[in-house]
Amino acid sequence: MRDLVAPTSTAPAPKWFVTVGRYTNEKNHERLITAFASVHRRHPEARLLIVGHGPLQESLARLIVRLGLVTVAHITGALSNPFSVMSRADCFVLSSDYEGQPMVLLEASVLDMPIVSTRFATVEDALPEDTIHIVEQDAEALAEGMIAFLDGRVERSHLDSTAYNERAVASFLEALRLPVAARSTPAPALAPATATATATAPTVRAL
Repeated sequence: MRDLVAPTSTAPAPKWFVTVGRYTNEKNHERLITAFASVHRRHPEARLLIVGHGPLQESLARLIVRLGLVTVAHITGALSNPFSVMSRADCFVLSSDYEGQPMVLLEASVLDMPIVSTRFATVEDALPEDTIHIVEQDAEALAEGMIAFLDGRVERSHLDSTAYNERAVASFLEALRLPVAARSTPAPALAPATATATATAPTVRAL
């Protein structure tokens, strides 16, 4: 992830925020872009990458132009393997109004990424550990959360995929009132935690 223009020797290195998701209303990328405009005014080294596809792509691109962010905020469209892009970014940010099971947060934590997310019903239980930096659902709060990362106040999230799968299976079997030993085959594992993308890294689903 290199900047479009190489920084001078005195300029701070670019810091990339990335998000992955469909360009639809519930993902509220408009709020993210608006928040990022505020972040970039205070931290010119900040950069934003929005990975996904969907009906709002053109309107989001127009917003980027209107806010004067064309050299620092980028809409990629659909990518075959967004996981590889995520692994090269500095912080994952989610601006959704609501989610079901936010798998993209699990994928970001497998990469040990710092995560900033808006608050919605399922975000607090998305990861076993309380490592997501959660903010309220408005552009100002989201901007402050992103600045918290730039100021070093957001820790990396980590997911032990083996332990996570074991807990998930145990909870499922408990719901069925079966002993854990009744499991006949191991649960399918999430992608192994790695800081670099590989040819076998799973494709991030655009939720």
